[in-house]
Amino acid sequence: MQNMILTFVLFIALVSPRTDLPTYRKLMERSVVDDAIADQFYQKCKTINEDSAPIYLGFRAMSEFMLCNHVFNPVTKWSHFKKGKKMLEEAISRSSDNPELRFFRFTVQSRVPAMLNYNASLNEDKLVLLEYLKKEPQDKDLYNRITTFLLETKYCSTMEKERLKTL
Repeated sequence: MQNMILTFVLFIALVSPRTDLPTYRKLMERSVVDDAIADQFYQKCKTINEDSAPIYLGFRAMSEFMLCNHVFNPVTKWSHFKKGKKMLEEAISRSSDNPELRFFRFTVQSRVPAMLNYNASLNEDKLVLLEYLKKEPQDKDLYNRITTFLLETKYCSTMEKERLKTL
């Protein structure tokens, strides 16, 4: 009986997404410049589906976007982009107050070519992120990632960046 319980617990641990958000974040960050890591990130997220928690669906979406950086075939690139966009919008619709999901969309929309016409939420997401940063951080890693990105983006004004530096 004890072996059966242990086997069940191990099975659940292996098939369900890990709750270690910093691990997902690091993989995602490294995926930007390393195609092998992007593939590893994609494989890790591949089992996440529409029924998963919105944050994990957001990571799955980001794994699709990361592959866009590393594939050469325009049709494949477009396919990954469309899947990522659909999943990310679904995740945000299910958890619109989640700052990490808003951060995902803000980073994607601020970096994709304008011709893809995926930039309608830039200002709204920026405002949500700026509000989030005014509060005491519950997740220091996420807080620091958002702050760093906003300080570097062209979508924040000089005044907004100065305010960020005082937080």
